[in-house]
Amino acid sequence: IHSPLADVIREELILVEPDYSSKNEVLDGLADLLTKGGYVKDGFLLDIYKREIMGPTLIEGKYAIPHGNPENVIKPAIAIAILKDPIDWWEKNAVDLVFMLAVNEESKEMVLELYDLFKNPDFIAKLRNSKTPADVKGIMLELLL
Repeated sequence: IHSPLADVIREELILVEPDYSSKNEVLDGLADLLTKGGYVKDGFLLDIYKREIMGPTLIEGKYAIPHGNPENVIKPAIAIAILKDPIDWWEKNAVDLVFMLAVNEESKEMVLELYDLFKNPDFIAKLRNSKTPADVKGIMLELLL
């Protein structure tokens, strides 16, 4: 089965229990992975910060999906951080799962697939128990099919 989401899940963009203690560290770290990997242009991180000022990019108040403007995306990708402990994201919302979306106009199906995964309670539970980037990728691919 071809899945647009499966095409953008890459182990080098997945961090399990990184040493981040603030929202800004998460945003900077994930954007850096995307920039160094050639997925986004330098302006992407600034986009992310501008977007976050406008309001929270949260699903159910528990998972963060920061994203920048499509014009700064070279090729679609998702950078993922699975945090050891939740960090304050917006007002009283703390998150431990962050999915930084580098998406463009062609990415609609990929985003819809990701939203479907969030609706699956197994997905969140399994992600929180994953120990390596390979685990995370495996869980996502397994639940997509």
